[in-house]
Amino acid sequence: MPLANNPAHDPAHNAQPGAVLAPTLHATLPRGLAVQVFLAFALAYFLSALVRGITATLSPVLQAEFALSSGDLGLLAGGYFLGFALTQIPLGRWLDTRGRRSITPMGSSEPVYRPR
Repeated sequence: MPLANNPAHDPAHNAQPGAVLAPTLHATLPRGLAVQVFLAFALAYFLSALVRGITATLSPVLQAEFALSSGDLGLLAGGYFLGFALTQIPLGRWLDTRGRRSITPMGSSEPVYRPR
């Protein structure tokens, strides 16, 4: 018997009377929407890696133009990390208060995923 149709594995079947059950999601994203979500995350990852790697790529130019030492370049790269870290808590709190249905990525006119 498949696991999905087996009453022994059904949370509602095994719940105590009056118990509150957590909602479960059995649906999958449509293929086109899944591709859009993947591409949005891939672009965000690419931009993040680009920002973190640009210091190493441009280090000879930065050292020559601004007379920076290797320690200064390390401090600059650490500043990117600190900037990302400092935005995590306020951004997370903002996303939690807004809810997943109303979040629109910056620069986009449509939500990435809006369940119906």
